[in-house]
Amino acid sequence: MEKKSDFTIALVGNPGVGKSSLFAKLTGRGGNIGKTMEKREGALDFKGRAVRVVDLPGSYSLNAYTKEEGVTSFFILSKKPDVVVQIVDAQNLERNLLMTVRLMEMDIPLVIAINLIDLAQDQGIFIDIKKLAELLGVSVIAVNVSQKKGIEELLDAALQARNRQGEKRMDYGMEVEEELVKIGKFVSRDRELPEDKILWLSLGILEGDERAKDFLSKKDYFSPLWKMRGERVAHLEEIFKEDLNTILTRIRYGFIGGLARECIVESFVSDDKKNISERLDSVALDKFLGIPLFLFVITAVFQSAFKLSQPLSYFIEIFFSVLEGLAISFLQWAGFSSWTISLVTDGIIGGAGNVLVFVPVLGILFALIAILEDSGYMARIAYVTDRFMHKFGLHGKAFIPMILGFGCNVPGVMATRMLESKQDRLLAILINPFMSCGSRLPTYILFTGIFFPGHQGEIILSLYALGVLMAVSVGFIFRKFIFEELSSPFVIELPAYRFPNMKGVIVHASEGVGMFIKNAGTVIVAFSILVWLLANMPAGIVYGSKESYAGIFGGIISPLFSPLGFGFWQAAVALIFGVAGKEIIVGTFGTLYSGGDASIMSLSSALGSDFTALSSYAFMVFVLLYTPCVATLVTIKRETDSWKWTIFSATYSFIIAYLAAFIIYNGGRLLGFN
Repeated sequence: MEKKSDFTIALVGNPGVGKSSLFAKLTGRGGNIGKTMEKREGALDFKGRAVRVVDLPGSYSLNAYTKEEGVTSFFILSKKPDVVVQIVDAQNLERNLLMTVRLMEMDIPLVIAINLIDLAQDQGIFIDIKKLAELLGVSVIAVNVSQKKGIEELLDAALQARNRQGEKRMDYGMEVEEELVKIGKFVSRDRELPEDKILWLSLGILEGDERAKDFLSKKDYFSPLWKMRGERVAHLEEIFKEDLNTILTRIRYGFIGGLARECIVESFVSDDKKNISERLDSVALDKFLGIPLFLFVITAVFQSAFKLSQPLSYFIEIFFSVLEGLAISFLQWAGFSSWTISLVTDGIIGGAGNVLVFVPVLGILFALIAILEDSGYMARIAYVTDRFMHKFGLHGKAFIPMILGFGCNVPGVMATRMLESKQDRLLAILINPFMSCGSRLPTYILFTGIFFPGHQGEIILSLYALGVLMAVSVGFIFRKFIFEELSSPFVIELPAYRFPNMKGVIVHASEGVGMFIKNAGTVIVAFSILVWLLANMPAGIVYGSKESYAGIFGGIISPLFSPLGFGFWQAAVALIFGVAGKEIIVGTFGTLYSGGDASIMSLSSALGSDFTALSSYAFMVFVLLYTPCVATLVTIKRETDSWKWTIFSATYSFIIAYLAAFIIYNGGRLLGFN
């Protein structure tokens, strides 16, 4: 029986410091490195104690200006973890210490874990850990998350820090401290307020922190308190001749700068070590070479995924073929009806098998993308594409959710929270579904294997590129006519180059494949059975014929797709069911083509008789661009809190997909491609 946790550790830190990697090492649960958007929980057993670990979203502050900051500060203040462990990047100590200062003001048990020390030392940065701990008054532990060094010592320090809090905090100087005392005396009259929140509330009220305001907004003394706050702010700004935000920022960074001078020693680093990173960035970030290099790398990723996966995909295909034969033999021997045999073989085995055959290529692709992320190159991709994005009036930071959209549009839409402007967020949400997610890959793989053998990588790359081009083009139009506010400049921190953590890569790939298999085992199979029922009813008709309910339904709407080159009922049914999940398209084709006269042909041969190379490409373009899947639409509704924008997203993307496929098919015919 699992032990009930009696100790909670909250992990916090800036994005990209290794927080999620530490969470994976502690709990065995993985995730997208540097991409935590919601809190995640795990557990471990340490020296006989059940420890709960909470991975909070990466953020630079605790002021609750963004959703990530809000989730982090709310959890710390309301759930009261036993200890907060802040993961700090040794290469950027001063920037990371800003969060440390704010955590100390929350009066909570705190432990600092300094990660990436080896990379900092390669740059000639050496940190006096003992001195830093002495000046901060908290435990500071050096860790190497990728090599699992210092983790046991960190856990020991966390357990010992449970009852240590409020030992030290930053001094803001006489003038500011006087105002904090006045506000503190005012709020401390409320006996319901915990004493350990008085300092944090005083600071929060002084600087107008949203979380502090929410905490006290329903109190009957809030109005006089806020009036008093205005007077105290005006007094300080009169003294310093600066706005309050500038005053507090200058004081904090002055304190942090003093800490850094005491604790950081920079020594000489050989030009060879410096030049490795510089030489790599001179190419990766070059305004002429950066994007061609990115295209070359992505093409290599896709081609490698296909080449390496072919033997495994072939094995899975044989496995399902044998399984189907065994199922037929067993069910016939057991005396089941032909109707039941068809349900099991055509509906269940055929539907799931036609999708699971793509698991190897998806797994390899997820792993290769994880390597790009963990190596530090993905951040460079966002940097070099910023110039391109800004020409279209888009925020450069929006490219990060777009990159996430290559895996799945749901986290891509959720990641738009990192954009500060509401208009920037909404614009990024509306264009994100054009990013070709992993669920579309089975359709691409199937059709390129049939119609473009030997050129699958180039064709699929063209679809990914078209998705990006369509996203930025639509974004440009929306910026001109709907969202006229200009986007703010893009600032991104480039992580150091490093060898990928192979365990993290494996976890990343396995979780992506696991999610895909879970869908194949639930949603896809369920819809495959539904398609099978529609293709098998009413009673007495030939399975999968035009006389079936599926054929009748598809026949009604198929003329709509005739101008696009795929005006037959099987394609219409596949596209309609594809709104539930794009991976269902292949399963639907497999189910519809597995019975009747088509039973003697493979799925590839059946599709080859209905599609041409040109119409198959138009079909893939339509699948790329048309209405987002149900899960993405639900996420859009949640993130925008608007049915209007959700319906708009579903409708306008269908129209754009239709126009794009129409132009490609009919334009191709005019040019003689048929």
